[in-house]
Amino acid sequence: WVVPGVYQYSGNGSYTNGLERSKQALDSQMAKDGLERLPKNPFAASAYQTDVAMQLLTKLGPAAVAKAWTIGSTLNLISPSLAFAPAFRALDHNSFYMTPGNNIAEKLTNYVSDGKNLRFVSLLVIGTLSSGLFLAAGLCGLVVMLRTRDRQIILTAIFFFLAAGYFLGITGPIIGPKYRIPIEPFLVLSAAYLLCHITKGCRFLR
Repeated sequence: WVVPGVYQYSGNGSYTNGLERSKQALDSQMAKDGLERLPKNPFAASAYQTDVAMQLLTKLGPAAVAKAWTIGSTLNLISPSLAFAPAFRALDHNSFYMTPGNNIAEKLTNYVSDGKNLRFVSLLVIGTLSSGLFLAAGLCGLVVMLRTRDRQIILTAIFFFLAAGYFLGITGPIIGPKYRIPIEPFLVLSAAYLLCHITKGCRFLR
């Protein structure tokens, strides 16, 4: 999952190309090691696949990995919670992962312009816009928290930042609205702090 995402979001090719490259690398390594199949132990099999994936990521280079991680984190941050609702996911739509495109701009363009996704994409755009506004409020709230003179509030803001960074770091180029859920509480609290800060400075909202 990680290698194809890095391959595409770094601009090296499509997600499908990344999948094919991953499979070829795994088959080649197994042939070198004289293996006809992966170990039966799932942990051993996972470790073997991880080693092959790390070799591929090393070849792509740190710049490509950093770019893919940044794009993946950004997409996860703006992914609307609506996209995780069963009723919404039941609507006809194509797979975002398998949508062709050699970079994120081309991939998004192809996904949005597909007529089969019209109803799904329309709701997704509305959800993404509202999600983006909420994200902006949360980030502004975090900045306001950091600018206070209250040591406890500043430490809380730093904790929010580090915790959110951790969740974004472990998901990387794996895209999905569910990966935003662990960050939601931090955004809610920082957005609420921003609202409190605004209302204190506006007598009409007190």
